[in-house]
Amino acid sequence: MYSIVTLVFFVHAFLCLLHLGLGRLAPRCYNQFLRQSGLELGPFLLRWRTQRFNRLLWLAGTKWPALVRAWFSVGAVISTLIIVPSMLLLLKLLLAHVLGADQGGDHQIEFQPILPGVNLPLSDLGHYLATLLACSVFHEVGHATAAAGEDIPILTFGVFAFIVLPAAFVDLPTEQLQALAPFQQLRIFAAGVWHNIVLAAAAYLLLFSLPGVLVASAIYTAGEGVAIYAVAPDAPVRGPTGLVVGDVVRAINGCPVTDQTSLAQCTIKSIRDPVFSVCINSDFAAEWKNSTGDIASCCDPDLANSNLCFESLEETSFYCLPVRLALKDASFCSISAPCTGDHVCLSPKLPEGGKLLQVARRDKMDFLYVGDPVEMFRSVSVSDYISATWLLPPWLPHSILRFLYFLSSFSTALAVLNAVPCVALDGAHTIRVIVNAALKTHATVEFRAATVAALTLAGTLMLATNLLLEVRKLL
Repeated sequence: MYSIVTLVFFVHAFLCLLHLGLGRLAPRCYNQFLRQSGLELGPFLLRWRTQRFNRLLWLAGTKWPALVRAWFSVGAVISTLIIVPSMLLLLKLLLAHVLGADQGGDHQIEFQPILPGVNLPLSDLGHYLATLLACSVFHEVGHATAAAGEDIPILTFGVFAFIVLPAAFVDLPTEQLQALAPFQQLRIFAAGVWHNIVLAAAAYLLLFSLPGVLVASAIYTAGEGVAIYAVAPDAPVRGPTGLVVGDVVRAINGCPVTDQTSLAQCTIKSIRDPVFSVCINSDFAAEWKNSTGDIASCCDPDLANSNLCFESLEETSFYCLPVRLALKDASFCSISAPCTGDHVCLSPKLPEGGKLLQVARRDKMDFLYVGDPVEMFRSVSVSDYISATWLLPPWLPHSILRFLYFLSSFSTALAVLNAVPCVALDGAHTIRVIVNAALKTHATVEFRAATVAALTLAGTLMLATNLLLEVRKLL
């Protein structure tokens, strides 16, 4: 976390120093470069604007004008209808903070800022930034397309990054916007919220349908184990015969693993179950019997990577057995269910809290692990979907589904928040158009302006207060 913060700080510091240095050494050439490229630099801010997409956006808004106006008319109505529910939601959350009330169960709606490294794993940072950019670009494309449909020229379209957070923007001529009829303005101002609603709905649909499509297409299979798509650098499972990316885990100590849920259940079972004992051929065990009878010198240090100390349940004797050979085709036993024939019942001697796990893998020998089961599976990332060919990486389904999850969640949140009449958000423009249109013949200009200001102030205060309270909780 701190290394990433430091890196971001130094990158921005370098850009600022570069900006200041070039501005002093070659101001004319540098300023000309900035104008031609559309780049703007500021403290922790990098902005790029262009007119290259103007023609494409204009075409999208004017190719089928009737269809475009109908599309954004529906959006204007729906976006207007969610203004009140959005404000009531913020009020409910604010009252819950003040009164300390429970929002009701595990499935409560929360307004929580996402802070990478705090409540978002750094491994998801790429998905997070890509999702923010996609939601913002689609939002602004809505404004630009709706404006083109009303014959409002698009000045520039661009993106910016504040610290590391990306977003998009579109510049439209304010005077021409204000000269439009109220519902025409509403179509443009509400277009961003409408596009976020549509994007969220599409992402939700894909999120729930994609797993079935992956399996039906036979490019991935499911229900046959879990595929490992990442292993932590310092993982205890690394080694010559350790777990690697692409391994398919099918069982743990005989407990079948079919998906991530059964993996968690088998891991919990391995923790709760007593250390298992196995039946070992007496002649084989005798070859590895410790002659001193002392557990401290049971295994030679040179055999530590391949052998493990076992204790007989029938007598006080110890055996330094090669684990893989000992467990091959072995059957389980206990004091109440002893071995039969020429076999002895032996139990592995493990460090306190440790377990011996026999992890069955597809098309590979079993992986043997001694230690904490939770630590073992915290060090690997797994997917329910197993690639049918080596050409398809095991991380791809997880990455796509994770992106769709963030896309649906963030786009919904942006729609709700932008509907709130708040300074610098779309809701402030929307509420101004609605109030002026509704009270045009019933109230003075001053009263309408005061009403808009009051509603915008209320929305801004509720949003800002909720945000500050949530940040305080996180920190």
